[in-house]
Amino acid sequence: MPDLPNLPYAALARIELARLEAARERAEAIKVARVHLTPSEEDSRRAKVLKAAGVKCDGAASRRANYQLSLIFANTDRYLAPVCFAIIDELRRLRGDDFGGEQLNQTFGELYASTLAEWLELGGDPTYRDLFDRAAVAAIKKSPRFQNVVAAIALRKDAVGDVKNLGRQGEDVAGADTHYSSNLAHSGSGRLRATVTSPSAVRRMEAYMESNAIGQTDFAGKVGTTDRTIRAFRKTGKVRRDIFDAIATVMGITREALLKPE
Repeated sequence: MPDLPNLPYAALARIELARLEAARERAEAIKVARVHLTPSEEDSRRAKVLKAAGVKCDGAASRRANYQLSLIFANTDRYLAPVCFAIIDELRRLRGDDFGGEQLNQTFGELYASTLAEWLELGGDPTYRDLFDRAAVAAIKKSPRFQNVVAAIALRKDAVGDVKNLGRQGEDVAGADTHYSSNLAHSGSGRLRATVTSPSAVRRMEAYMESNAIGQTDFAGKVGTTDRTIRAFRKTGKVRRDIFDAIATVMGITREALLKPE
């Protein structure tokens, strides 16, 4: 969950109620998926997702893929989206016209990171990471509540920079080949590209790999990225924040712990 220290207790209570309800809905959806592991009313949607990802499945492989997709949608549609909007509603109520694209990105990015970690803990397969990212963005963008937020920001005379490219986000999601940890909205003329540079984190990661006898390729698979990305991180000390967060999750520590200077 994002850190929300400035909200009044009543707002925090409303958010927590929404989170608990969303967690209940997610748990119920996962329970159903675990019992059945067979196609359901979302057949067409799953088929389209699998086709777009180039995944070919049959028999047991198809059931496993079906379960992984159910797990993704349970985390994004049933949990991330309603909690995200509950937080956004309270932030807009508190900040009024001060709530803009940066706050929208930050709220989504922080909740995305925590939901991603929970998805992995619940049995999410890192090889489905790209599908998780796309589903997370789609869960927010398809909601009329998102359009209402964007429209409210756009009506502000001083918010031209904040919302300059919001109307083209669907194209960004469909055409880009990167993860979307904090890219719901744009600021100024550039996309918010979150990266982390930390040579000490590289050394800590390498120590973890060595102590656990994990090769670079295997470690990349656990993180849900490529061998090339991990190699580049080891060489430059720089990596996208979503991948950095996934590295920390695989290592069983927080982002802050991984970033901590030696």
